[in-house]
Amino acid sequence: MAAVGVVGQDAAWWREHRTALCLGLLALSLFLLLQQGAITNSDGASVYAVTRSLVEDGDFTVEPDLGVPGRDGEYYSKFGLGLSVLGVVPYVLVRPVAELHGRPDAVEQAAVATLLPLASALLIVALFALCRRLGAGVGSSILIALGAVFGTFLLVYTKEYFGEPLVALFLVLALERALAGRAAQAGLALAAGALVRPEAFAYAIGLVLFVALTRGRWALVRVVIPLIGAGAITVAYTYYRFGGGSTDSGTTGYGDEARFTSPLRGVEGFVYSPVKSIFLFAPVIILAPVALYGLWRASRATCALLGGTIVVGFLLASSVPGWDGGWTWGPRHLIAIVPVALAPCALWLESSARRAAGFVALCALGLAISAATVLVPTQAQLLDPHPPTSPKVLRQYELVPRAVRYSIEHTGDKGVGDHRRYLYLWQVGVTRELGRTGLAAAVPLTALLIVAAVWSAIALRRSIGDRSKPKEPEPRRSR
Repeated sequence: MAAVGVVGQDAAWWREHRTALCLGLLALSLFLLLQQGAITNSDGASVYAVTRSLVEDGDFTVEPDLGVPGRDGEYYSKFGLGLSVLGVVPYVLVRPVAELHGRPDAVEQAAVATLLPLASALLIVALFALCRRLGAGVGSSILIALGAVFGTFLLVYTKEYFGEPLVALFLVLALERALAGRAAQAGLALAAGALVRPEAFAYAIGLVLFVALTRGRWALVRVVIPLIGAGAITVAYTYYRFGGGSTDSGTTGYGDEARFTSPLRGVEGFVYSPVKSIFLFAPVIILAPVALYGLWRASRATCALLGGTIVVGFLLASSVPGWDGGWTWGPRHLIAIVPVALAPCALWLESSARRAAGFVALCALGLAISAATVLVPTQAQLLDPHPPTSPKVLRQYELVPRAVRYSIEHTGDKGVGDHRRYLYLWQVGVTRELGRTGLAAAVPLTALLIVAAVWSAIALRRSIGDRSKPKEPEPRRSR
């Protein structure tokens, strides 16, 4: 009988991981299908410049227009080291092939840019695992995992080269591992996120308290050690770039992001602003307070961990002068806490089909709000005679026909034109660079990604169906 129990556990383990694998492959296929295949925002260009400098020159310096002044008159990126180091892998892999191309940097950028579609797909898998860890069913966990990205402004950031989606991935992993009782793994995950964006160290407040109160002192030691290591690396990297002797924001490279002010203006902006409101760009978030209340009734410790993480992230983002994230789509600095806020909704959806339908409807609304950014870069609004201070939803839709027309008329111009005028898809970029040759290469690759997405969706549906089938009764053993 013990052997039968072990086989049953193995089968359940395999079904769980097969579902997660199919979900991840589906998301990755879609993100790769829609990705930009280039790095066009200034923050991403700064992070990428460090990657290129590491490989080509063996140092961390960047061009003056991509960094801030540092030691010995050199310029350095103000962002964390994590994403730049991760970018070394795809950069090195494509470097031999890139040298054969007339513009090798375009090929290397395209390879490095795929890190964000990959990170976004892993975020969906990690959120699925967190929902399951909370006790939600497979169907509602999948719904939350997909809705948190496709139904909110996070969809835009699967295409942009920013570090926030990677921080969201590591934060969700840290919370899931903490709930699983894996303190060391939780600490490693959060430490990795802090190396990407140092402000993620703030999330250690809730994580460390939860581990200390629920897992004991040895678990506390295991969760803290990786965070201390990441802190040491961050301090050493900051000293290397900007020297020591001062904690002023000018000598850390973070500028206004290193200062804190009253959070009232940021809170008001994240709630009411027509270009940064969380309720506009992620309307499904209105369900989070109700779901958190339900989680509180089920497990106060778990609710305190997730709720505390949300509060810390919200206040942190609201307390810096640049709370709005500059020229970005929606409340960029809240990216990390949106999946955390939606995770408890998986439990809330379990009890009613109406709740699930309402969740889907709100996600569909969120998708409609952000869908135009999948086709047209938000920077295209900066080409207007009197551009707004942040991209607007209606204007983004108005630019779609113009971008389609311009992309068709300028096929094969080898990137001479402004990237903001083109469609925001890698297929267009390849065709622009290589003309008909690029089109000939893009068509089969696009078809392959579509086939992979369809196959993954079918496999995911079958995996869910296998779980819903009633188990056959075990045969009685004869005496």
